[in-house]
Amino acid sequence: MIQQEQQHLDVISQIPPNPRAVLFIAHEGNGSPLTYWEPQPQQPNCTGVPDHVAIVKHALSRGYAVIAIKSVKSFWQDWPPQASQDAHNVVSVLVSWTAQHGLERAPIVGLGSGSGGNFLSMLALTIKFSALVLMVSPGLHKALERAKMAPASTYPPVLFVHMPKDQTTASKIHSHEQLLRAKAIPVAQVCCEEFPIAPFYFAAHIPGFGSDASTKLHAAMQAEGVIDGLGRVLSAPRPPDVCLMLEKFDVLPLQRDDHSYARLLAEHIHSLMRVAQGRHATTGRKCPEIFNWLDNQVWGHPLLPNFPHPKPPPIATSQYRLPFSKFHHGN
Repeated sequence: MIQQEQQHLDVISQIPPNPRAVLFIAHEGNGSPLTYWEPQPQQPNCTGVPDHVAIVKHALSRGYAVIAIKSVKSFWQDWPPQASQDAHNVVSVLVSWTAQHGLERAPIVGLGSGSGGNFLSMLALTIKFSALVLMVSPGLHKALERAKMAPASTYPPVLFVHMPKDQTTASKIHSHEQLLRAKAIPVAQVCCEEFPIAPFYFAAHIPGFGSDASTKLHAAMQAEGVIDGLGRVLSAPRPPDVCLMLEKFDVLPLQRDDHSYARLLAEHIHSLMRVAQGRHATTGRKCPEIFNWLDNQVWGHPLLPNFPHPKPPPIATSQYRLPFSKFHHGN
């Protein structure tokens, strides 16, 4: 039986001038839409993880209206589709939101990271996406198996964005790529390798974190054995350990030594270290390749990015009141 209750669903969106398409973002496990936008006076709860923000900014510059929705639990409910409260929520919100903003006929593409990628691969059995980007996610085998053979299939083209150093995920992606190719469904890969970090790496990606602090942090990481002499990441310390390092080496910028800022900064540093380590992380480093591919799937060729608007489009946060379905096995 299905019990109907009510729930509030947090949604964040941003629409550029003259949007060409819609990008739905399914965050990673234990994640949140709040990490994809920088904090602003009107949106103080956003946390702005650098690589996540890069994805949204690049999407907006290409003319994509961006919407992100919070999963019900820490990880997306991906199977079976008919029992997924997340699937019900996303379909309901997308229908309502696109109608509200006159985007009903706009192409919709999806980008999901980790658990969000698995969820998207299932959701594509329900929603007509023009293309999917599965980041550090092989997709859900049951969903990809259920996709029909082209040309009868409505399953969208799939781009796997992954880090070969994560051999388990890479192996599954290789298997799923073969599965999709056998169904004549377009599929491609973008690989994100590890890379050494320079002293200015953190200053270049974290707003307000100066070059002096970045250089000091880089030296501290070498002293702690976190990176080697060439800047290669040997380990990605967890945020609490990053906080201890910031305090031990007096890295925090002057007048910004409050604990809340330190915690947020540590989260950003940890995320940047994981990207450089190239093991398993949401990354914005390959945005040009990703959005060229998306443009090709939607319009047949890459579109020139829109130049940044003098006044950035407003960020909208909404709470959707939806029926919440609890699924129980009944006699």
